[in-house]
Amino acid sequence: MPAAEIAGTLHLRKTGANCWRGPCPICGGKSRFQIRKARSGPLVWCWGGCDRKDLLAELRRRGLLPKREQRPLTPAERAAWGRAQRQARDLARAAWRWRRERLGELDEAASGAVDLEGGHLDPWALAAAAGEAWRLRQADAAGVI
Repeated sequence: MPAAEIAGTLHLRKTGANCWRGPCPICGGKSRFQIRKARSGPLVWCWGGCDRKDLLAELRRRGLLPKREQRPLTPAERAAWGRAQRQARDLARAAWRWRRERLGELDEAASGAVDLEGGHLDPWALAAAAGEAWRLRQADAAGVI
């Protein structure tokens, strides 16, 4: 069922081009539920924090979305899935190691920019190292890669 029909059934109000908002079908929060028209089907979101999978399941339960067809994976698909999972895990580990090493380098650069005994202070080097270190500490693993 298209997003516009789902929105009409749930009595959502149009808030933009191909976008509707209204009460969430799960938590009931006013104007928390949003549905958008997309190429692959409706995109749903609850600003109250409801899980997207639960929202889709509720829409399926109400007959607003078709049941998902699930077929067993072939051995080749299962092997490809396993390779992709291992590759993703290895990339995440590599990103974490790089982040940890880079933070160590930046901490050393920041401490080298300040020489209290010699009365030396390089504010530009200190600011650059501290700024990059702060950004790295704020980033999650996805922001590092």
